[in-house]
Parts: sequence; structure tokens; C-alpha cells
Amino acid sequence: MAKETFKVIGIEYKDYVSKRTGKPTQGYNLYTTQVFGTDEKPAKLVGDCCFSFWIRPENMPEKELKVGEKVSFSYNKFGNVETVERAD
Repeated sequence: MAKETFKVIGIEYKDYVSKRTGKPTQGYNLYTTQVFGTDEKPAKLVGDCCFSFWIRPENMPEKELKVGEKVSFSYNKFGNVETVERAD
């Protein structure tokens, strides 16, 4: 199975104190739409699938992402994004 590919439509930096833990938290909300291959789009889908991913600063690519770029993700055993990779 090929990796899912997403197109970046927004990037929001967040810096706040967690209500749950009381600790400072930094990261990014990465807003995306899913990119489908020719035969992959669900038959009953009209429009685009939109997603928001929480990305810790250390998991963002070294070179800054830009709106419009295509990316794919690797996840850790807890289902959290571990790496963000540019997709071709």
C-alpha cells in the first residue's frame, strides 16, 4: 500500500500552556486535503477530504513547509505524527 499524500492548505504555529498538564506546549496545526490517485478517490466523495494534524516542532522538516506542497506522514505506535516528509 502506498503512503497517503496530502496537500498543505494551511500552517498555524501554536504556543500555549496545556490545561491538562500545565506545561508549555509548542507545535503546529498542519491543515491539509488528501491527494488521491486516479482510482483511489471514494466513489461517494464529493469535493475534498480535509484533515488537521498536530506536529511537534522537532518533527517538522528542516526546510520550512509552504502552502501548496505535498507531504506524507509516518506515525509512531500511538498514532501520532512522527515525521513529515515532502512527497513528489
